[in-house]
Formats: sequence, structure tokens, C-alpha cells
Amino acid sequence: MSIYQGGGKSFTFLKDNLPIERFERFGISTLSDADLLAIILRTGTRNSDVFNLVSEVLQLDKVKKYGLPGLLRVSRSDLLKIDGIGSVKAAQIIAVAEISRRIRVTSACESVSFCNPETVSDYYMEELRNLDRERVIAVFLDTRYKRITESVLSIGTVNASVLDARELFSEALKHNAVSFILLHNHPSGDPTPGRDDISVTRKIKEAAKMLELNFTDHIIIGDNRFFSMKEHGYI
Repeated sequence: MSIYQGGGKSFTFLKDNLPIERFERFGISTLSDADLLAIILRTGTRNSDVFNLVSEVLQLDKVKKYGLPGLLRVSRSDLLKIDGIGSVKAAQIIAVAEISRRIRVTSACESVSFCNPETVSDYYMEELRNLDRERVIAVFLDTRYKRITESVLSIGTVNASVLDARELFSEALKHNAVSFILLHNHPSGDPTPGRDDISVTRKIKEAAKMLELNFTDHIIIGDNRFFSMKEHGYI
């Protein structure tokens, strides 16, 4: 038997009562977070069984702090530092975390209207605030400001990103979007726009007019702060 703590909770592995057996006998809701991860990883290694691997994953700082949602903050390199976690197992964990994020996003989109910057920034804050590189996301909207889809347009460096306007408008037209919002993060944590941010915003605004698309906002995400180009008169 082994015990670990994470996200304010503690869990116990009973090695003589395997997760799949409990699932088959009692149902999925009876399994702990550790059990679920053990099912995902399936096997251990020659020197470390699957229960030890799961314990190591759940002892990562971000998982100990946030619980299972912390897996969304764990990088591939974090996982590969664990003895017994290779490329395949790291990919399995990251893929499951990403599936859960997409399910949450899709479910939330059914009730969220992206008509004000507070709503948009709240929705994307946790996804973008901890990234160590700038990422540009376009969110495409219908006539009711409901999200149709999103597209990652660029992943840059710690202080810069490159936006391809042709790709932006191609995606907007492909999805029959009426409106779109741009978001990008500042890894420094300060969402104040730079000269390039303002220049790009103005260029996208003019191009959107020609295509009869509504450029709703360009929001910069910092560390629990955001900057709305629309609110500050740039759009």
C-alpha cells in the first residue's frame, strides 16, 4: 500500500485491489485520481511499477498545488524528468489532460457569450497566463457572439510572436465567422501592449473592414490581468 497527497487530498493505492478490477466490480466513480492515472499508464517499468510512476506524477509541484487540473500546467519536459516516464507515457498523460480541457471548453461554450473582454479573459486566463512563450489565438464567433472554434495562429518567443493575417482571415472565412477576437499572452505577466501590438491591431482592424468581418477585440493576457484594445480605443 502507498499513500500520496495532491490538491489538498490524499489517496491510497491498494496494490492487491487493482484499479481495473475495482472499475469492473464497482464502476468508474469509485476510482481515485491515482487509480485513473494508473489505468491510463497501464504498465510500469522494470525498476518501477505503475503505482510508483503515478505517485511520482502526482508529486510534481503543479499537481500537488492544483490537483488533477495541475496536469494542464505540466510540460512534457517535467514528465520526462521522472524515471520511468518516456515519450509515450508523457504523451498519454498530456493527451488525456488536453482531452479534458477540450471537453470543458466545448461544454462551457454552449452557455458563454463572448461579448465582453471580462468574459473572454476569464475564459482563457488559466490557459495562457502561465505559458513561457507568446501564443496568438483567434476565436471565431457567430452572430450571437457564441464561439464557433478557435485557432492557434502563432507560437513565438518569450517576448514576441508573428501573426499571419492571411491565415487569420482564411480561417475566419472557412468557418463562416461573423466576428473574431484575437488573444495573446505576455509571459512577463504585464499585459500592457507594446508598439508592435498596437500596430498589428490597427492593421487587422482595417483589413477586417474590407472583408466585412467584425474585429471584436484584441485581448492581451498577463498574470491574472488583461488589457482590452477595444476598451482602450484601439479598435
